[in-house]
Order: sequence, then C-alpha cells, then structure tokens
Amino acid sequence: MFENQKISTLQFFILVLFFTIGNTIINAPSLIASQAKQDAWISSILSLGFGLCLALLYCYLASKFPNKTIVQFSEIILGKIVGKIFSLFLISYFLIIASLMIRQFGDFMTTIIMPETPSLAIHLLFLSIIVTGAYLGIETLGRSGEVILPTLFILLVVPFLFLLPEMDINNLKPVYENGFNPIMRGTISHLGIPYLQLIVILMIFPYVKDIKKAKKIFILGVLLGGFILTTVILYSILSLGVILTEIKHYPPYFMAQKISIGDIVERLEVLIAGTWFITIFFKTTILLYAINLGLSQVFNYKNNRPMIFGLGYLLLILTQFITPNIVYFNDFFKNIVPPYGLTFGLFFPLLLLSIYIIKRKKMPTFASENN
Repeated sequence: MFENQKISTLQFFILVLFFTIGNTIINAPSLIASQAKQDAWISSILSLGFGLCLALLYCYLASKFPNKTIVQFSEIILGKIVGKIFSLFLISYFLIIASLMIRQFGDFMTTIIMPETPSLAIHLLFLSIIVTGAYLGIETLGRSGEVILPTLFILLVVPFLFLLPEMDINNLKPVYENGFNPIMRGTISHLGIPYLQLIVILMIFPYVKDIKKAKKIFILGVLLGGFILTTVILYSILSLGVILTEIKHYPPYFMAQKISIGDIVERLEVLIAGTWFITIFFKTTILLYAINLGLSQVFNYKNNRPMIFGLGYLLLILTQFITPNIVYFNDFFKNIVPPYGLTFGLFFPLLLLSIYIIKRKKMPTFASENN
C-alpha cells in the first residue's frame, strides 16, 4: 500500500523538477519554434509565468485538503458519483500522457540510436523499468532522485559550457518580427507540455512530510525546471538557428553534435540523451504511480500494487496505437495536447475551486470537515 509512504521536501522538489523537464527538454524547441520562430524563447518565458500561476492554483487547492489527493477531494467537492466520473477522466488524461512518453522514447531510440531494433522491444524494456519504479513507490522514487540529481546537473551543464563558442546572437533577430500572435501560439503549446500536466503532482502532494513547505518547494521546482527549459530553447536557436530548430525533431540532441574542441571533446550528444532518459523515466513513473493510486482510490482498492502490472500491459498496448508515426506525434503534441491539457490542467481545477468556494460559504461545516 502506498498511503504509508512519505517523501521529504527535497525529494518532492526533485520529483517536481524532473517532471517539469521530462520529455519537454528534447522536443519543446522544435514545437515552439515552429510557431513562434526566433521568438520561441519569449514564448517559453511567458509560458513559465503562466505555469507558475497554475502551480499557485494547485497549491491553493492542496492547502485546502492537505491530506487528500485530487481524486479524493474531487469526490468531496463534487459528490461521490460525479467526483468519481471526473476522476476517471483525469486518470485517462494521465494514461494518455504516459503512453505518449513511452512512444516518444521508443521513436527516439529507433530513429536516432538503434534504428534496427523493433520499437516493441524498446517499449517493453522501458516499461519494465517504469513498472518497477512505480511498484516500489514514491518513497523509493524520491530517494533515487536524490542520488541522480548531481549527475543530471553535470549532464546538463557540460554541453551548455562547450556550446558557448557556437552561439550566434544574430539567430535571435529580428525580435518580434511576426507580432504577438505567433508568440502566444507558442506559449499555449508550451503550456500543454509540461505546465498543465503538473496537475498530476496533486496525486503525490499529501505524501510530503512537511505540507507547509511543500507549497514553496513546488513553486521552486517549477521555476527551476522552467528556467532550464527556457535555456535549452534559447541555446537551440542560438546554435542551430530557427530553421534547423524547427525542422529537427530533437534539436538539443543535434545541437550537442556541433561540439568539437580540438578533436578531443566530441559527440557530447550522449549527455543530452542521458539527461532526457533520466527525466522522462521519472515523469512516466510518476504518471503510472498516479494512475494506479487514482484508480485504487476511485474503486476503494486496499492493495493496489498488483494492479500496476496490468496498467503496464495496458500502457504497452496503448503505446502501439496512439500515434502511427513521428510526424503525427508532433502534430498531436502541437494541436491536441494543449486544449486537452487546458481541460484537465486549468478548467477542471478552476471548477473544483469555484464549487469549493460556493459550498464553503453556504455550508460552514464543509471546510472544517476537510482541513
């Protein structure tokens, strides 16, 4: 049972940071540059600002129900039946995101690193690691994050330092060439990944030992993660230019291929790939953990660990059919994920907040019941 596990504020910060970086570090530059062009870095900064507002909204809801996940307090606010229905839709959102993560990992491996390996084999191997991590629980995942965090920063910082000679400030010009609309389109796309997906963190919020500090730590994790993503987008445009950033599926990976210092320091793209492998593993594992925990709370299962294996198998099947190819995958992220994310990452929590405020005024005993 997962309910007895607890994580420290540092572990919570690491999990939020890893989730925020997630898969976004590898595909966000291309996604945003395709809409905002050389102003993609402006879109990234704006989306970070909106993302912090979302984090504040999530923190406010979590503070009103400090010992409840979003599945549990949805039933309290909306009623049992309606709350369970909404929770199942939210869990389906987590399921789709997780399957997209696994599919993206498989596409990257079979396209760039191991082209002759069947994608199914890659998906099976990756899923086995994810299922193991989710089975061991959030406490083990948090401790793993503590161990891996220094390695992650080394993998991030080293390529950035060696890329400095490749920077060309002219790649950012002209600033604001196409006006505000393309920048806003890029901002909305970036909101879809990862900021609107951060609602899944409300599934692990109650398991932080110090709930009061958890709210500040959540904001800090989102802020640092967003800063890293903005830096990656800026570096991609400065080193590759807007055209290559837009047409390459994995700009940071190809950006690192440009590093060559005295024919000694080369092929550092493996560091970027390593960073992505770490963060996408943590993000997908958190999603699987949340799916399993959410379903067990909706259907009142006491022993929810064995269900993880069935969910892993379901993810494997869904991954094979969710997108037919990488072109469709990128189009899905650009046009489908943002509105889908707005529904569950913004409108749903706003609905919960509105009903909570109304019920709290009309039913004074409601607030005391859940605090």
